[in-house]
Amino acid sequence: MMNAGTPLVSIIIPCYNHGNYILDTIASIEVIEDKSVYEVIIVNDGSTDGTTANILKEFDRTRPDNYTVIFQENQGVCATRNNAISKAKGMYILPLDADNKLYPDYLYKAVEIFKSDPEVSVVYSNGKLTGSEQGVRYQMDFNLHALLTYNYIDTCAVYKKTLWEELGGYDTNMKWGLEDWEFWLHAKFKGHKFHHIDEELFEYRVEDNLRTKKLFSDGNNINRLMDYMIGKHAGYYGPQFVTEYLLNKFKQHPVSFIRITIIQAYFPKLFNKLVQKGKLRKYI
Repeated sequence: MMNAGTPLVSIIIPCYNHGNYILDTIASIEVIEDKSVYEVIIVNDGSTDGTTANILKEFDRTRPDNYTVIFQENQGVCATRNNAISKAKGMYILPLDADNKLYPDYLYKAVEIFKSDPEVSVVYSNGKLTGSEQGVRYQMDFNLHALLTYNYIDTCAVYKKTLWEELGGYDTNMKWGLEDWEFWLHAKFKGHKFHHIDEELFEYRVEDNLRTKKLFSDGNNINRLMDYMIGKHAGYYGPQFVTEYLLNKFKQHPVSFIRITIIQAYFPKLFNKLVQKGKLRKYI
């Protein structure tokens, strides 16, 4: 049972050199009328741009009572999220990137789902694309086989803090990226239930993400991460599971499967647009 004044949801915002966006991110949260429902923990992860720290120091000086601002040396996104969540008071956790925005209904709808179905541990939604791309970032209803092949669930999902505790937090060995993918797979391998809200409940900024760019520009990083994930979850995850999934999809829609494979290989921008519009949901 929660004590009076304890927030339901802890919104976790790691911030590294995103001072130009963080106030807009905060403003999107401030639209939520019932301030008692949430707390916000912002962590400046050793930003080096000279602007972010100043903006957060000034915000910290006048911040509302339900906000906490933490300053630390750079530790990376996994450790930063873990540091913040370890201080979180909420029953539920909502990680939010410092350059994205939250729609107020997300909190209320997620909490309602948790209350109506106690077996659900993770609630996620679609996202509206902003920045260099426009559209919708569709996220299909939960499908483990699809999740084994790629991460279609955004970091911006709401989950029980007890889940984070059970999993031991975000795995800091995933230091090159994909830590949220490993977190979702780990949760499902432990038997946790996911619920998808088929609405756009947050904004996802598309820009030249240096972290993602660095990850995918070096194949060795990807290989190290995949080898680690397969080793960590050897009883659930590996090439054999992906092969089985792909073969089943091919048998169900052989012609469409070949067409989609060609589009993905030679027309990646078109493929991404089709995924965003939800045109390929039954094939992937």
